[in-house]
Amino acid sequence: MPATIISRCLQFNLRALDVDEIVGNLEKILSEEGIKYDDSGLTTLARVAAGSMRDGLSLLDQAIAFGSGVVTDEQVREMLGMMEDRHIEKILGALADNNAVALVQMMQQMKERALDYVAALDDLLLVLHDVSLCHVEPDALDAKGSDTQKILGLAQRMSAQDAQFYYQIGLYGKRDLGLAPDPASGFEMTLLRMLAFRPVDDQDTLGGATRPGSKSGLLVGSQTTATDDRAESQKPESAAQPSPKGDRRLPSRQFDAGGDLDEDLANSDVWAALVSGSTLEGIARELAMNMAPIEYNENTLTVTIDAAVSDFYNKDREALIENAVGEKAGRSFTLRLLKSSEEVPETETPVANRLRHVEEAKAEAYQTLMQDPTVQEVIDRFDATIVQESVRPGNQRD
Repeated sequence: MPATIISRCLQFNLRALDVDEIVGNLEKILSEEGIKYDDSGLTTLARVAAGSMRDGLSLLDQAIAFGSGVVTDEQVREMLGMMEDRHIEKILGALADNNAVALVQMMQQMKERALDYVAALDDLLLVLHDVSLCHVEPDALDAKGSDTQKILGLAQRMSAQDAQFYYQIGLYGKRDLGLAPDPASGFEMTLLRMLAFRPVDDQDTLGGATRPGSKSGLLVGSQTTATDDRAESQKPESAAQPSPKGDRRLPSRQFDAGGDLDEDLANSDVWAALVSGSTLEGIARELAMNMAPIEYNENTLTVTIDAAVSDFYNKDREALIENAVGEKAGRSFTLRLLKSSEEVPETETPVANRLRHVEEAKAEAYQTLMQDPTVQEVIDRFDATIVQESVRPGNQRD
């Protein structure tokens, strides 16, 4: 619309109402009509109204009819196909206790009720937000009007790190819910991700103890078993000779991960082959793939870690890497993480090593192709060109 027309119009800039404003209007209406209600039920209606007072009034009419003249949170949630508060608390409690059995049972109960899984994720995210708020400032819960006792109980069982992690996984799960085969499986996968990939800190395994719900010392999130006697069983009998300093890469040679690698572990090719051929899985494997070896001296391998994954590094995963790679190399060794204050020489992680070898193979394939007489004849006859980026290495025919 032209600016000259807009300037002659009366403009109203409307905004969406917040939850408290909608709740206040609904309370006023119900009080004047003499209809019983509870605060949590009105809060649920206001949240579903999403800033629209008209939608809030329509939902209120439905809730009054559904509840036979009474508006309660339980009836509102049943009408809208939402989870009850106690179910949300049980799910988050099972996550906090690392109790996979209880979590699966809750998911089965949800299937039987055919709930709205988008709303279920919203409810989980709202509670996780309150838990995170409680970790930062518990007094803010009273000002917000949240169920203080429930949130405090969950905050005592769930660390601030876990709450933030669950919240992030929940956001990604909600985004991808429409891509799942069905909403139920998408919701289940979101909860299973929360359970399986939860960060593990040093307090998770202490003296052989594990979080509640773990079995046989196994931490579901890290695929780690508590072993306090690891250091004693892996003490080297003799010290290795210090490795020569300088560039650790051997561009002309790739190592077979299945062979006997009696080589310097600080060599980037050797380290990449050992990590790729090891039994490492999950986060521990990603950490090892993003470790750059610096120096191997007296059975101690000094490494750096890519900053993108450094937050996931802890003693348990360090032990996993030492055990798995040491078993593949046929020797025991200890990892030493280079401190940020120390000088970091240029070196190569297994990920960078793999990419370098791929690029070298592509360049070699291009050179071989350009030297082929048949290819040269085609180029000369048809004035053709070869796009180097399109060349891929493969099996060559004799």
